[in-house]
Amino acid sequence: MAEQLQQLILDLLDKSSVIENTQTITIPGETSPATSNESQLVIQGALNSLLSREMVTYTAQETLTNVLTPEGLQIAEKGSHEAVVWAALPLKGQGTPLNPKQLKEAVGDDVARIGQGKAFKSGWIGKEGDGLVKLLPSIVDVTQNELIEIRDTGSVQGGEKAINELRKRRLVTQKKGIWFSVQKGPNFSTSTAKPETDLTSEMLQSGTWKTATFKKYNFEAEGVPPNGGALHPLLKVREEFRNIFMEMG
Repeated sequence: MAEQLQQLILDLLDKSSVIENTQTITIPGETSPATSNESQLVIQGALNSLLSREMVTYTAQETLTNVLTPEGLQIAEKGSHEAVVWAALPLKGQGTPLNPKQLKEAVGDDVARIGQGKAFKSGWIGKEGDGLVKLLPSIVDVTQNELIEIRDTGSVQGGEKAINELRKRRLVTQKKGIWFSVQKGPNFSTSTAKPETDLTSEMLQSGTWKTATFKKYNFEAEGVPPNGGALHPLLKVREEFRNIFMEMG
């Protein structure tokens, strides 16, 4: 896949001279554009390989996107705590009110604790005797709708104020993302043939070295540290005698 992706990048550059945003690229084998951070890291690997051959240059752009927490994903799927509480209660005058204990048994402790207060604040539920009932026959679950919008688009029409409110409830968090803009390099070509790394005797004999492309050497690379030497056995014996005489004074 790596070579296919490199070829795709080179073909796109050959057509338009520049790739403004690599999030528009569809990685070979995928069905949708590479908008995720993981996909962009795969693209970066291909770009680095091409950059080492000076076939392309690129600049990285960092972004912050809003993503749902596990609890936020659950609410986007099943509804907000307050909406779940509202749905569990009978409409006023049409059923037996549920007391707090019965409500906890119906929706769970956490949902009842969080949702009850917010449902009261929104005017969705009220008290009837010692129990709770819903005051409205229908509601609009704004929290769920906003979370679905963020899940699908990364933003919400309510703007930063709505997102901040969801962050306070730990339903949304920010995630760093990255994408790249790509330009042609000095050695740009649509061929992904890898350059030769060594000059061999076969290349000298056949003359193919004249037309071969060689990988650029990094003369600033540090060499491998040599292993430390060891004393010859006779020198070790001499050193032992020397130490004995030194200890004797």
